[in-house]
Amino acid sequence: MGLVRILVGCNTGQVFTWFAFDSAAGLGCGGSPNDGDPGNNFGDGANGCSSVPDGFAEPFVFCFDISVSDCPPYITGDDIGISVRVYSDGDSGSWTLTGCNSGQVLDITSSIICCNDEDPIVTPYDASCIGASDGYIEVEGNAGIDANEVFNFYVFDDDNNIVYECINCSGLVTTPHVLPAGSYTITALNVSNDCARSFGPFDISDDTQPEAFAMMDEMVCPGDLTTLLGEVDSPGNIIEYDWTSLMEIPTLAKKYKY
Repeated sequence: MGLVRILVGCNTGQVFTWFAFDSAAGLGCGGSPNDGDPGNNFGDGANGCSSVPDGFAEPFVFCFDISVSDCPPYITGDDIGISVRVYSDGDSGSWTLTGCNSGQVLDITSSIICCNDEDPIVTPYDASCIGASDGYIEVEGNAGIDANEVFNFYVFDDDNNIVYECINCSGLVTTPHVLPAGSYTITALNVSNDCARSFGPFDISDDTQPEAFAMMDEMVCPGDLTTLLGEVDSPGNIIEYDWTSLMEIPTLAKKYKY
């Protein structure tokens, strides 16, 4: 049984504030079996756990939970390393001999990595018309601060399906021009610090559809000639007018830019 507490080794008189094994063997300093005082016994457990590894017991596994405060005040690179010093029962208990490796220090190096990225810069581009699947997205990770930073980008649709991903990408990333109108979310995962930032949901829309108008320039009598005028409400594009009639006259189709 292992205990974490302040104890005094019976053999050496050293004071320990860490983990030690308690047992029923070698009660040379009084006490009773497994009485919660590892300092008064050999610390031998089943199959000789005081000699590890010994062909029977598995090696020790130490697990630590480390909690840190927010960044800031802590910054990337702050030390949160751990040093483990291993003693024999001759140091921490009642055994009269100390181990040859007693007091050996095992260093576990670790440091803080802060997740302090900015949100990605996302620019969506609408589909060209109703029913088209040619919208696309431009994205830069960490607000585009460093074009050399490497990210994994993931684009999710409204059903949380990944519709595009770019692994180990940097700088300005452009999706293929294949996205239909809909709602999307982008996640940028910084490869260097495992920091994830998302943007969305946002919409890719159908482009504004023009509304067409047709009119005569003047009222005419039956059988007379007239002129038809065409107009749309979104000028600035190449517009194709397709004039048709129920009468037996040719269909006129011309493109005008105005």
